[in-house]
Amino acid sequence: MKHPIRISPVKPSIGALDFSHLLDAPAGCHGFVTAKDGHFYFEDGKRARFLGFNIATRSNTPSHEDAKKLAARFASMGVNVIRLHAADAPLGDGAGSWSSSRKTPLLDYDKGTTRLFHPEGLDRFDYLCAALKEKGIYLHIDLIVARAFLAGDELEFPGEVPSCTKRYPMYNERLIELQKEYAEKLAEIDPEQPDALDKLAALNEADYIERGENLNDPDVIDELYESTVADLERCKEKYDDLLGRINSELRKAGATEAQINWGLFGD
Repeated sequence: MKHPIRISPVKPSIGALDFSHLLDAPAGCHGFVTAKDGHFYFEDGKRARFLGFNIATRSNTPSHEDAKKLAARFASMGVNVIRLHAADAPLGDGAGSWSSSRKTPLLDYDKGTTRLFHPEGLDRFDYLCAALKEKGIYLHIDLIVARAFLAGDELEFPGEVPSCTKRYPMYNERLIELQKEYAEKLAEIDPEQPDALDKLAALNEADYIERGENLNDPDVIDELYESTVADLERCKEKYDDLLGRINSELRKAGATEAQINWGLFGD
């Protein structure tokens, strides 16, 4: 005799379908995660395995009530890591659009700059993080995905940088500064809620900042140059910026000015 099983998309699973017992709560109780011999391990030596998915754009700032429901539902599914994806997206009106809510965005775009957090949006974001942590769910917090840099961010060239532009922020010094600032501010703990979330651990800011060191790798330079130059030629300021960074790294690697000018360095 067949008996259909209905799984609620909102309520936590119960009975045999409740896998929350597989999670060690709160997240972080075993210490930081490190990689060893091709596997993840916690600081106390326990093997770490992760199962999870994304929460994107406006879903990163739910109400406190919804944050509790989401955390409980995810935990019951056995999910122990969530990627907080594109919380930096610009404002939009569509409920299901690739945008942040106009009422509660993480970044306060209405101020004409992306350097300020929206108070309620940040409160909601923090609460979601704390709710997930309480259930034993770890966080991967994206530091740049959909951020649209505005003129009020004091850019080094005229105009703005559109949402989801991934290339320029990798090498432009000003955009790198703004990303570091975002990471540092997001990692700050509210003194009135010191136990809400150890966001610095979730952000792993050190690994993020080290992205700039990849420009010392000639293969990375070649890939970045080839994938970017066609677009950048439409904007001389960005093109000159990239070319200057590449030439600087080539000089560090031992290229002469003649080799750089004629493109004779390397293979």
